[in-house]
Amino acid sequence: MATIYKLPSGKTRVVIRKRGTYRAASFEKATDAKRWATATEAAIDANHLGIKKRVQHAQLGDLIDKYSEETPERGPTTMQQRQYWHDHFGGQKLAHINKDFGRKITKHYADNGAQPPHRLKMLRGIARIIKWGRTVGNLDISEAPLIAVADDIKYSGFAIRYEPRKTIMGEDELLLFVDHFKRHGRKGNFDELLIFLAASGMRIGEATRIVGADVSLNRKSIIIRDRKHPRKKMGNHQEVPLIDEAWDMVKQKVEAGERGLLFPITNPSVRFRNVARRIGLPHCRLHDIRRL
Repeated sequence: MATIYKLPSGKTRVVIRKRGTYRAASFEKATDAKRWATATEAAIDANHLGIKKRVQHAQLGDLIDKYSEETPERGPTTMQQRQYWHDHFGGQKLAHINKDFGRKITKHYADNGAQPPHRLKMLRGIARIIKWGRTVGNLDISEAPLIAVADDIKYSGFAIRYEPRKTIMGEDELLLFVDHFKRHGRKGNFDELLIFLAASGMRIGEATRIVGADVSLNRKSIIIRDRKHPRKKMGNHQEVPLIDEAWDMVKQKVEAGERGLLFPITNPSVRFRNVARRIGLPHCRLHDIRRL
């Protein structure tokens, strides 16, 4: 029997204890909570009776889509990561999830320069979706092969924790980037974005989501949509005052009639990293600007 109750945060919590199985989850909407409870109890009953759904032709991409539809909504970064998995690994048949597939995932990330901690994180993330398909969707699949590959990485002698970088970007290096994008930037006002980030201290995603319609000229403030929060991933909108150079830059754009995105730049971190290698400053990261 499912126990459903309201949390102080406003979310609806579901706890299921049935046939020796424990399941729990939190949802923004009570209707989603009840739907999940009904599906989960049915899966527990089917599993108890030894009934498993076969997955002869189903692919990992189908499972990722189903997982995103039926689980609580996450932030944009998580959704982008799932889309990346869908695009690069979605064609894998669920019936053929094995250690070779796990090694294929690690090789893909290794070839793209990912360190062991990141490879481990990606493997476990995909394994979590497969486990959901096995437990909630009652599919005849197992995440064990991917967990085994993750354990191989964990106990292989590699450092599995990120070490803090000893060198970060300074003000002089920031000016070099601003000058480069001013002279060579062909897509968007990247040099202005860098100056705005340094003046405001905002995160990259927050700055690139600012639209002219969210700027208040009277209060000298802007509304930041979906601001980072440890629990509330979506809908956490905050009004934030701006001062000095950051405000002057935003005010100028709005008074010029800009109502859409003030910094319409896609993949800013990737573009910045590519330029950093090109101008001989590979240790610099776009996020370092918040520490200046």
